[in-house]
Amino acid sequence: MTYVTNIVEHFHIKRYELAINLLLKFILRMKRITVQNNFSKYLFNYYKKQAESFVIHIEKAKSIPGEKNIHQLRVDIKKLRAIFNMLQLLFHDKFNADKYYAVFKPIFKNAGKVREVQLNSVLLSKYKLSPSIIKEYNLFFKDKGESSAKKLKIALSDFKTDRLDRSKIKIKKLLHEVKNKKISARHHLYIITEIQQIEQLLPSGNDPAIMHKIRMHLKSLTAIGLLFHNMSPDKELQKLLTLLKKNGTIIGNWHDKIMLAESLELFLTTKNKLSTDDLILLSQVVERIKKENKFLVIKLKNGIAEILKTAYSFINLKHVWLKC
Repeated sequence: MTYVTNIVEHFHIKRYELAINLLLKFILRMKRITVQNNFSKYLFNYYKKQAESFVIHIEKAKSIPGEKNIHQLRVDIKKLRAIFNMLQLLFHDKFNADKYYAVFKPIFKNAGKVREVQLNSVLLSKYKLSPSIIKEYNLFFKDKGESSAKKLKIALSDFKTDRLDRSKIKIKKLLHEVKNKKISARHHLYIITEIQQIEQLLPSGNDPAIMHKIRMHLKSLTAIGLLFHNMSPDKELQKLLTLLKKNGTIIGNWHDKIMLAESLELFLTTKNKLSTDDLILLSQVVERIKKENKFLVIKLKNGIAEILKTAYSFINLKHVWLKC
């Protein structure tokens, strides 16, 4: 009797396990469907949030144009530009990413020049140079910093926030018309487009101008990847984002060092009050920075190769191309 009872209990347990598994699969499927049906709403809200963040940081940069506020202003613009590129991919001739980005360009350009001067001064202090060298360097770039700061102030004052309101209306209308399935597929297509461009540029990565372009694509890829991961969490996409974050830090360090080295080389070619010993010491710092960057480029190339491998693993190319 006990044997029969055990069989019956085993049968019921298995049946319940099966029912629970089916229920979990159903819940996950419904969750995916719900998320897909909210793609357009989520994308618009993300754009709205970034636009609002940009307006907040405009006001902060007006009152306190420090490194932190200016950096955040540029981060907001980069995220907005990534959204514009994504929208152009979705709507083609109905949306021109460059046209929408154009209104941010004066702020982005001048904020970059101001931050470059600020950051170079901070980075140079880490190389344990004499106060006289630091003083001469800062004096040399003082005019450049002040000129860029004035231009940034004008660009911030000239920016009309009602432009963002008009953009919101246009973007909301476009996203209302598009099918959520198309957004999902085009998101994958956006990733494909970015990684293919990085792949084409990578062999020439030793050229700083090319590495700058790769950096832009990586930032754009990170912004859109993060957007869609927050909307619909994905383990494979998380792996890609982890790699992008890790290598984003490395390429950020590379960028900061190369900008510092270029500014020091410019400083060394002009008339200044430094002694011969100080000039020799500064030249040695430039060579040290270049060596550090050569190591970073090697590290970056390996890291980017891993990013490409992970990205291609994440997207099923055949499936995506058939859907687009």
